[in-house]
Amino acid sequence: MSNQLLQPQIEDQQRWVEILDAVSPDLLVERFIERVRLVDDYRNPLVTWDEIRTSALSSFLALLDALGNVDSDRTIEIAAHVGITRARASIPMASLMTAIRVDFQVLWNAIIEVAEDSDSQLLIRHANLVWMTVDNYVRQTQNTYIAEEKRMADEAGSVRRKLLAELLRHEEISQHRLDVIAESLGISSDSTFFVVAADKDEQAITALRTELNRLERASLTPFAQYRDTSLVMFLEVPAAPTTAQQLALDSLRQFPFGLIDHAETLAGLRHAVPLAIQLAGLATTNAVTPELGWTRLIHDRVHDLNLGTFLDVHPYLADCGEAERKNLIAAVRAFLRTGSVSEAAEMTFCHRNTLTNRLHRFQELTGVDVTVPQEAALLVVLWS
Repeated sequence: MSNQLLQPQIEDQQRWVEILDAVSPDLLVERFIERVRLVDDYRNPLVTWDEIRTSALSSFLALLDALGNVDSDRTIEIAAHVGITRARASIPMASLMTAIRVDFQVLWNAIIEVAEDSDSQLLIRHANLVWMTVDNYVRQTQNTYIAEEKRMADEAGSVRRKLLAELLRHEEISQHRLDVIAESLGISSDSTFFVVAADKDEQAITALRTELNRLERASLTPFAQYRDTSLVMFLEVPAAPTTAQQLALDSLRQFPFGLIDHAETLAGLRHAVPLAIQLAGLATTNAVTPELGWTRLIHDRVHDLNLGTFLDVHPYLADCGEAERKNLIAAVRAFLRTGSVSEAAEMTFCHRNTLTNRLHRFQELTGVDVTVPQEAALLVVLWS
């Protein structure tokens, strides 16, 4: 069969337009609605059936116009409308494309019904035109849909960044506003949160960004935002984490981050963030938690206030011989670590009576009784 038999001829135009004029747009819409109700995501669509019916009528009118004038641009406007509204309604691309391709079947069947037997060769010559016109409409709709999805993602990203910046800022926020932010982010303001920070170190920040992907692959939803020079990440702690989720959370402990694994409520999260950033500043290899880093943080604060000058006990040990001073300090450090005379004696390779005598001697020289928690805390901080 020659290519000429597959292409419309000039002498076909008048009859072709007559056939198109005989097609009822309203009948096309009814048949389309009947077929499209069977498509996934159109059984209970997020756009109204009135909207679907109206856009279907506009689509068929534009397609008939494009077929009669051999002008594919005549479907651009309705393609843009359908692409944008369906993207905004979160109808999946696959379902949308399936629904639109129903247009060809409905339209072609209607054309055949109104044509006469003598039009058979004309229909053959126009079959490809009908298919190409509908397919071009599909591509126009698809391109608009994709562009609208990107626009929506950009809008959502911008809004999300603003909400995160507001959430993590230094200024106070009312509980009502916290609830609004939580709802907008899709989280609960009463949840327990996992908070991680990487501070200044570019390698640590890069590592945290890499771990974000790992968390997402484990079906977790991390939120990340810069606060000054620090990258802060937080997420809701699952009530019953899967194995993959627990492994992803545990992996964060292997990097030089500041880490707080239980920040209660969104208000508690806000208080946890500056602490996580401070802990990140202490991290060198593994993550530093409040349990691991609190003494160093307080030690730094004591140093900043120059309190060490007035609280340091080393001057009181200056008159001891070097050996005695080393033994006293070792005994005290062992006791502070264990809280047990027996265990401290074992650590320092001496009898428990010897260790008790050294603690008493330390008290005589410095005035600090390490068996008293409040006084022991002083040394824990100074010697951290």
